[in-house]
Amino acid sequence: ETLRGISAFAEKALAKGYSKFDVQVLAPTYRGQVGIDELNVALQRVYNPEEPKKREVKQGTRIYRTGDKILQLVNNAEENVYNGDIGEIVNIFFAKENVDKVDKIIARFDQTEVEYNRSDWDQFTHAYAITIHKAQGSEFPIVLMPVYFTGAFKHSRNLIYTAVTRAKSSLLLFGDPRAFHKASQEEEPRRRTRLIERLGGVTKT
Repeated sequence: ETLRGISAFAEKALAKGYSKFDVQVLAPTYRGQVGIDELNVALQRVYNPEEPKKREVKQGTRIYRTGDKILQLVNNAEENVYNGDIGEIVNIFFAKENVDKVDKIIARFDQTEVEYNRSDWDQFTHAYAITIHKAQGSEFPIVLMPVYFTGAFKHSRNLIYTAVTRAKSSLLLFGDPRAFHKASQEEEPRRRTRLIERLGGVTKT
């Protein structure tokens, strides 16, 4: 239900003109029914579904397509891209099409284009949903977050505060708000005051 709710909101936001870069899903864990892995699969269907003429390649269980939103996972000073940068796949070249005889993905980060050989594909992942930790230092117009009782939220006051403050205009919670408020109430007094102030703009769904 939480996964469907997030996907449905993303579809509505897209229909209203909000791009895949305007809406960011933040989650505490990769695994589980509303973990980052499953969220990225569901949101890829919304933002970048399979099309006959759209190029795509497979790496393990992941499918990358032109137009996919991706997250850089490591620092690469030579290419001027760094851990946490978000970009977009702008082209895919198959091994049979180039002299190197390897599959290649071309991604754009701001004004920088980076070429990844297949052996480099572990340097990035889908970015429709990312960890709260990876979002540190970034802001997004709309932030969506699944909330549920999990060890990832336990003793994670700073994590929750980071998630709340990533949203420029709107933060929407999907799932069980009690899990979110339980974590927020465990906050230290000074920080809790600031957190509750931010909660005035939270929408629960």
